[in-house]
Amino acid sequence: MRVIEWAEVCSMPDRTASLIDRVRHFISGRAGYSQSMVLKLAEKTLALREKALRYRHPDTLSSMYDVARAHYDLGNYDDAEDLAVQLYPLYKREFGERSPKTIHALILRADATFRNGRWDEAEQLLSRATDRYSRAGIYDKPFAQAMYHRAWMRKRQGDNDGALHLALAAKEILQQHEPSRYYIWCMQLVAEVYIYRMNYSDAVSTLRPALRDSQKTFVAFKTTFDIMFLLAFSHFYLVEYDEAEFVVKKAVNEGKNMLGAADSRTLQAQILLEKIQIAIRDIDDESEPGMELREAADIENVFGIMPWTILHLHWLAHKRFVQQCSEY
Repeated sequence: MRVIEWAEVCSMPDRTASLIDRVRHFISGRAGYSQSMVLKLAEKTLALREKALRYRHPDTLSSMYDVARAHYDLGNYDDAEDLAVQLYPLYKREFGERSPKTIHALILRADATFRNGRWDEAEQLLSRATDRYSRAGIYDKPFAQAMYHRAWMRKRQGDNDGALHLALAAKEILQQHEPSRYYIWCMQLVAEVYIYRMNYSDAVSTLRPALRDSQKTFVAFKTTFDIMFLLAFSHFYLVEYDEAEFVVKKAVNEGKNMLGAADSRTLQAQILLEKIQIAIRDIDDESEPGMELREAADIENVFGIMPWTILHLHWLAHKRFVQQCSEY
C-alpha cells in the first residue's frame, strides 16, 4: 500500500493501477477479507486505467469486469447487471464472440439477471450462446463454462435432472483439458445432485477426484472446503464413519485457519463432526429429536443442497436403519 502511495505521488497511473490490482487479488484470497474493500480497489484501478489507457484497452475492460464482479459478490446485482450489459458488446467487439473473456462477461450478465429474479431471461442468454457454439460444431472450454452456468441455474430452480445432464456434458468436455476450477465446479455440482438423490456412493466416487484436483488447482479455498464437507457427509451416510471423521476433522481445522472459527462453513462442519462422533460413540442411542430439529432449522442450508432440517431427518432415519440392522 505504501508503494501505491509513492506511485500515485510520482504520477504513474498505469503502474499504480497494476499495483492496486495485485493488492485486490491478494486480499480477496484471504480469510475474512472485506468485499467492500475489494470493490473500492477495483473501482480505483478502473479509474486509473481509464485515465492512463484508452477506454477500450484490454486492461481497462478487465477492470470493468472486476468492478462488475465485485458488485455481484456484494449482492449488488442491479449494479453488476448494468455493468455487464455495457461490458458484453465491448468484449465482443474487442476480443471476438467466442473469446473466453466475452463468454465470462455474458455469464456474469446472465448470473446477475438470474439473481434479479428473471430466470427465463438468464437461461435464454446462455442458451443462445451455447446454441451458436453447437451450430458451429465448437465444443471448447468457453462452451463448457456456459453449460456449467446453465446447470447451476437449473439446479437453483429445482430441476436436478436438467442440471445433472448439463453438468455431465460440461464435465465431459472439460476433462479433456488440464483440471480447472470449472471442471471442479462441475464435479461438485454433479455430486450435489447425487447427494440430493441419496446416491452417496456415486457422490463419493465423484468427490474424491474433485478434492484431489482442487488441492492441485488454483481454486478458492471455499470450493475445496465445500468438497471436503460433502465428501465427509457422503461417507457418513454410507456408514463409513472413520473416513467421514477423518475428512471432516481436516475440514474443521483448515476452516478455522483459512475462514475463521466463526465462519458459517466452519460451524456447519463442526456440527457434522459432532454428529459423526455421536454415531461412533453410541450408534444405538435414541435421543429426542425435537430440540435438535429446532436448532437445525436455524441453519438455512448446506451450500444450496437442502435445508439442514431435512439433512437432520436423514440422519435420524439413518440411525434407526442402522439400529434395526444391528438388532436383526
